[in-house]
Amino acid sequence: MVKADNLVLLMKRKIDNLAASDEKLQHFLEWLDCKSSSFESFYKPAAIRALYFEMTLDSEQNNLDNALEWDSENTLSGLDNALGWDSEDSLDDIEIDWLLNHALTNTLVLSDDLANAFFQGLDATDILDETIDKSSRGQALVARDDAWCNIADIDDFLINAIDLTSSFQPELKTALQLLRDKLNEAIPEWENLFEKLEGFGEWWEKNSQAWTEQLIALMIEHRNIGHKWQFSYRQAKLLQQYYNSNKLLVNCLNSDCNISDKVRQTIEHNLLLPISKLETENNKDIF
Repeated sequence: MVKADNLVLLMKRKIDNLAASDEKLQHFLEWLDCKSSSFESFYKPAAIRALYFEMTLDSEQNNLDNALEWDSENTLSGLDNALGWDSEDSLDDIEIDWLLNHALTNTLVLSDDLANAFFQGLDATDILDETIDKSSRGQALVARDDAWCNIADIDDFLINAIDLTSSFQPELKTALQLLRDKLNEAIPEWENLFEKLEGFGEWWEKNSQAWTEQLIALMIEHRNIGHKWQFSYRQAKLLQQYYNSNKLLVNCLNSDCNISDKVRQTIEHNLLLPISKLETENNKDIF
């Protein structure tokens, strides 16, 4: 059987060239390589890079929603699993980053959630008033519940991150605890938050920017995540195409295609890397 080495190598070169001329995307891939190499793991480096690629784009989703009409069909996922990542495994470094990433993602949409909760000017008492339009009360109830759940989720993410960091990043644990304390000072009674959401909303309006900036600063300083990439529409589309193309390539490598072990391993080792990393002596014979 004729080997498909030349075909998959051509695919690899074409995929790398998708993002080759964009400085910000190359910077993102450089960060991806640096971040995924910052801790030890028994997984393939490419699997960790894919995981952080997905994690980062997930946190950028709030900015990309309108640009890409992001939905479940467009969600970037599966490449990490195709490269051997087991989502059931729990590595402390990745778990902490996942928790903080989700805390930040929820934080960035909380202001919109609160605005929706207060949009119709109905408080918790009004929602129970049957003299008010039923549809309006229903919308207010859902919006208020969404905001309440988001706040609770942020607190839960922080609690779990604090627990995990206690063993090997005590400085981050202390800083996160102080940040969580500020959030909880605005919520004297969690059990009554639904009814008293307006009070928290006033606090959040005054303090959300400073609180969020502190969270981001901690994530960048201690975990090297949380960077504001602010991808443009064109860059977002390129990243989506780049990811899906790499996923297709990995599926080819994992199929019954007749590919030599050397080419298979080399391509896999060099997935999701910046051009500067690919242009090395070790790759000249292949790429």
